[in-house]
Amino acid sequence: MAGEFGPDGTEAPPPLPAFPDPVAGLVTGESLPRVPEPAPAPPRPVQAPQPDARAVQEAIRAAMAQEQRRKARLRPPSQPAPIPPAPAIQNPAGSKSGGAGCAGCLVTLVIFVVVFFAVVYTLVR
Repeated sequence: MAGEFGPDGTEAPPPLPAFPDPVAGLVTGESLPRVPEPAPAPPRPVQAPQPDARAVQEAIRAAMAQEQRRKARLRPPSQPAPIPPAPAIQNPAGSKSGGAGCAGCLVTLVIFVVVFFAVVYTLVR
């Protein structure tokens, strides 16, 4: 394991003495004369055949006529029957929910007032 890393443990080991140059065995074409290659010719644009203007207009008119016939066949939407109003909810006999709701609102209001004055008092002080 100690031979895989350099002296500080982060670098690759130096080349072995038998191979002083790590790229010595690579074959390159640097010694050969360079022959320029011709640039490839750009592709020729292919033009799509143009449709006949009269045929396009006829196709549009036929599609519009078909749509008009389809709309004429459809019946107008029928009006649904009106929904009767919901019956009024009545309190059972002896129920006094009005007073409880008022008391809850009053307690909430008192809490907000106390908190408001507490905050104002601490800021003024």
